[in-house]
Amino acid sequence: MSPALAIHIGAAYPRLQPVVASMLEGDLAAAAALYDHAIEEGLTVIPFEKGQNYLIETPVWYYTGRVVACDFGHVQLAEAAQIHWMGDFPTALATGKLSSQDEVSPLPTGAIVYIPQCNITAAFPWAGPLPRERTHGAAP
Repeated sequence: MSPALAIHIGAAYPRLQPVVASMLEGDLAAAAALYDHAIEEGLTVIPFEKGQNYLIETPVWYYTGRVVACDFGHVQLAEAAQIHWMGDFPTALATGKLSSQDEVSPLPTGAIVYIPQCNITAAFPWAGPLPRERTHGAAP
């Protein structure tokens, strides 16, 4: 858990401030207790809405999908697709449509993608239907 998040939790839950202080001093048991509390309270640092569609950027690929769960460290996507290359990002984001020039690999029906929060570099609400057709694109 990051120090910034621990401090945020301590501010939101004053009774946890001693635990936060211990964690910041290197107490691993306090860090584990704080993490457990965050899970039990349903706290998350990932502000996704369950049931909504998103385009998520990671260091390697983009993903589209419908959020089925979001916990303290991961977001889970159903009806997901990996997008290996996207030509016109602003248009795709504004319209929710990918072109045949984009390289899209839908994941199998029923597959759930778990994306760790540490790998999310950006996320955007997705305006259109989730891509379910494979395209090979024309990546440079």
